[in-house]
Amino acid sequence: MYEGALMLRAVATRFHHHARDDAGQTAVLFLIVLFFFTVAGVLVVDVGLWYADRRLAQTDADLIALAAAQELPDFADNAGAKAAAEAAALDWAAFNDVAPEHIRIDVIDTCFAQAPATDPVFTGVRVTVTQPTDSYFVSLFGASRTAIRASATACSGRPAEMVGFLPFAIEQSGECFIDDPLTAQRVPRFGALCELVVGGSGGASGDVGQLAFDAGGGDCYGGNGSASVYEQHIINGVLTRCAIGDSVTSNTGVNVGKTLSGLQARLARESLCSMNAVPFFGQVLADTLTFNAQPDLADLAAPGQGMSGGGVDDFFEVWRPGAGYGPGAPAAGLEPADCDPGTALAETSPRNVVLIVVSDIAVDDGTGCHGTDTGPSPHCYEVQGFGRMYIEGCLSGGGASFSPTCDLHGAGGSLTILGRFVESVENGNLGLGLEGFGGVQTILVE
Repeated sequence: MYEGALMLRAVATRFHHHARDDAGQTAVLFLIVLFFFTVAGVLVVDVGLWYADRRLAQTDADLIALAAAQELPDFADNAGAKAAAEAAALDWAAFNDVAPEHIRIDVIDTCFAQAPATDPVFTGVRVTVTQPTDSYFVSLFGASRTAIRASATACSGRPAEMVGFLPFAIEQSGECFIDDPLTAQRVPRFGALCELVVGGSGGASGDVGQLAFDAGGGDCYGGNGSASVYEQHIINGVLTRCAIGDSVTSNTGVNVGKTLSGLQARLARESLCSMNAVPFFGQVLADTLTFNAQPDLADLAAPGQGMSGGGVDDFFEVWRPGAGYGPGAPAAGLEPADCDPGTALAETSPRNVVLIVVSDIAVDDGTGCHGTDTGPSPHCYEVQGFGRMYIEGCLSGGGASFSPTCDLHGAGGSLTILGRFVESVENGNLGLGLEGFGGVQTILVE
């Protein structure tokens, strides 16, 4: 009996020791699992915070670079443009609560040049944002704070290629352009009324050359000379994408009649802006009146229509003076007006057109046009650039009658289109270059 009790006690004691050992092992295992789960949880939180901070830093870098690059390029004051870009970057950084010590700003001149060459002026801004970030994992082991880095590069340039332009070429040698001593280029007379003569003698000042393009696109020089395709290109714009340096062919199969009918059909689609009042106020109104009073500018409204009148989109309904506008800078500092809120911008106005710029309509300087580079028929031109123009209307060949809708008949052997070059040109489907006229566009490249 006694021996049996001792045996039971021994078994119970042994079982108790085993149970205590198992409990201890379980506790250790639980602590190990808890530790790894804690570390994993901290890592998950850290990775989420890192990605959020990284995304915020990248957004800051993108916005700062874009804001700064909009000050470029400036052919007249390259050093001033650099300083303005740096100041804009710091202003935007402060606006987004990025401390100056956390940002590096590099104004660059390598956006469009092939290394080792550089652009003739500053063309872009590279921004690097370095932000400290808290890490629970790092703090767990008592280490110092970590940092994240994000960079962005924005470049600004002028259109190097275009689609949707009219089948017209205007010559730099004509009176619609002036010499710019700062860039050593012929630049448009922004704002001044320009006479574009269709069907006049080759080489006459201000002449427009009619160009041939295929109906469905194709090469810039692979032109279709039919009058019907030419007319449709006036109405809807050319589908071919042309770039600076490409060659274009003159169109010998058209006449003034098709030019008039094309313009009439194009302008018949307007009236998006004409019934909207222009919200001029304060100094903008005073500047506008002063601008319009200049002798060589006359009135920027379509002649005979008046502001917000009739069925014609007046100039300042299509283009609104922006923050940088002033009477000393004709047709610069303008912003597209919202003609029909929620549906269309002023750029949809059929009076806003883009023309190809060539050196001289009487001189063949292009190559590869239908196997011939010289000769009067057809001419072959090299594309020098693009310019946006506001079309005011048409004059008959003899200049006796004017129509803002080009509703003229019997214009004879020539037709005069009246228009004004507008410096502000933007289009989301452009290649960018550094030719010295036209509008500036800013894009992120990194």
